[in-house]
Amino acid sequence: MEEEKSVEIFRKTVRPTEITNHRLLVPTEAMWAFLLQVDSNKLDIEALDVNGKTWNFRYITRGPGSHHPQPYFSRGWMKFVRDNSLQAGDTIVFKLRPFIDPIYFIEVLRKNC
Repeated sequence: MEEEKSVEIFRKTVRPTEITNHRLLVPTEAMWAFLLQVDSNKLDIEALDVNGKTWNFRYITRGPGSHHPQPYFSRGWMKFVRDNSLQAGDTIVFKLRPFIDPIYFIEVLRKNC
């Protein structure tokens, strides 16, 4: 499986505000994995889940002078939340297979498991 060749980008527990505010904050340490074009602060990405389903997200960073410089996923995040019955306390694991054609992977670990 291609995911076996991947590296973990980040793992985080979903907070209630990441559901109510319709965006998932991405740890700044993970910025290396999302290569933006020059003069762009957003990137549309696709990620495969454990069932092979493709999810589309928009990754956004804010300018260096912003009061909130942390990047986040916006577009596509709430569809992922709804379709996966995601709840606060669940954990998201995001991985990357960083070869010629990079592939992202996303996994949900339930808080009660």
